Amino acid sequence: MEHNDLHYIKGILSNDSASLETLYRKFLPPLYGMLRRNGGSFEDAKDVFQEAIVVVFHHAARPGFQLTAPFQSYLLGIGRYIWLRQLKKNARTEVTSNGKTDLTLGLILNGKSSNQRSNCCTRKNLPKSARIASSFCNDFLTANR
Repeated sequence: MEHNDLHYIKGILSNDSASLETLYRKFLPPLYGMLRRNGGSFEDAKDVFQEAIVVVFHHAARPGFQLTAPFQSYLLGIGRYIWLRQLKKNARTEVTSNGKTDLTLGLILNGKSSNQRSNCCTRKNLPKSARIASSFCNDFLTANR
């Protein structure tokens, strides 16, 4: 049985510009709404949308692919996963302060027990990049010696 929204998949697989334009017009606004509610911008939405279309292409190109849900649900689900993965990645790796990028303690302490954390949080045990962290990080390190 062929799903009603299969024409979107066919348009992506054939790289049909009219189909792709229709996809952007119809599905970018709901994706942007979802990202906006989760701290994203319109530029983020465009990037996530493009990445989601690539994922759909790779899924649909596999033999035996079947669209079993409405296309909008499928695409937005992929977009949601991509955005949440991006938020998680950004939260773990960096924080910006005064235009400079500093390592966060979350990256340094990731996966360590509380005893290991207290031992590694002395200035001499931190990597050089962490020793030059923002004043907030330095205050935190000093308070937890």
